[in-house]
Amino acid sequence: MKSNRVKHIFKRVVCFLLIFLLFFTGASMLGSAAVFKLLFGRVDTLPAYVEIPYDSIETERYPREEISFLSGENRLSGYLYGGGERGLVIVAPGMNSNSETHLAEIMFFRDSGFSVLAYTGTGFCDSEGDGIVGLQQSKLDLSAALDFAAADSRTRDLPVILYGHSMGGYAAAAVLEEADEVRGAICVSGFDKPIETMYRLARRYVGVAADVEYPFLYWQSLLIFGGDADVSAVDSINSVDIPVLIFQGSEDSVVSEDVSLYSHEDELTNPNVTLISVDEPHRSGHRGVWLSDGAAAYVAERQEELERLDSRYEDGIPQPEREAFYSTLDVKRATELDEGFKNRVLELCDKCLSK
Repeated sequence: MKSNRVKHIFKRVVCFLLIFLLFFTGASMLGSAAVFKLLFGRVDTLPAYVEIPYDSIETERYPREEISFLSGENRLSGYLYGGGERGLVIVAPGMNSNSETHLAEIMFFRDSGFSVLAYTGTGFCDSEGDGIVGLQQSKLDLSAALDFAAADSRTRDLPVILYGHSMGGYAAAAVLEEADEVRGAICVSGFDKPIETMYRLARRYVGVAADVEYPFLYWQSLLIFGGDADVSAVDSINSVDIPVLIFQGSEDSVVSEDVSLYSHEDELTNPNVTLISVDEPHRSGHRGVWLSDGAAAYVAERQEELERLDSRYEDGIPQPEREAFYSTLDVKRATELDEGFKNRVLELCDKCLSK
């Protein structure tokens, strides 16, 4: 009798555990999908970052043509700053960045004799897509940009160098193993693996709960991106012998050093990799690595002003207010690049083109 009672209790416990496991698995899968939707949903409004508008620079000196190309089923928009015969620099944007985010670097590359192709990624502002999808999408978008450049008569005969920041820095490295036409890459504030990066960032905020949810994060990534779910930028860099330049701000709180490409120095076997840590006070964050210290300090000052303005509106800064803010911006001062940064980049370009 006692034996039957024990068996009955055991069955009930097992049944309860199975029901709990099924419920937890289903809830976690739905939760993972919801997190992706929340974090990587469509964005139609420029964030409150100091971005230099194209019409505020010498447009006659930097003429451009509108371009568009397909990334999967979505048409991405961008611009070609043509006329440079030394080569083509393709600028891969970070999250919440558009084709004009890196105008300071675009002007530098044009002044240095390069054509530049810049685009807006999937699901952001003037590009199509229900959402940004995930960190992994940056590699797919850059691959599509490379296909466009290889087919377009204005760019197909030019040697290609990649330049990417943050999510774009990951893409500029991760795409190398399958892009034979690329001569070199410049990765600013990039990371190694998308899933690992999302996991480590999540662990900062939710602790061990991130460990529990990790399998579902991985599953969701595989479901969306398949074989591109967790491509290692380090492995991609090691699969080639072309020059790769890696910059990392020592105080970067977005792509912190522990998840950065820079932290994988011991694993990088490509002999043509150069790693540079930026530790000047105003340049050591996520967005000012390329600027001079004076420019970065000025942009940080104006950034605080822009954030105060943004806090007054629930749906983003109205266009008239945004235009009024930028009318007072010292564009020359805000776009001054660091001399060391420029010299390192030009050294890489010269090395790429000498091969």
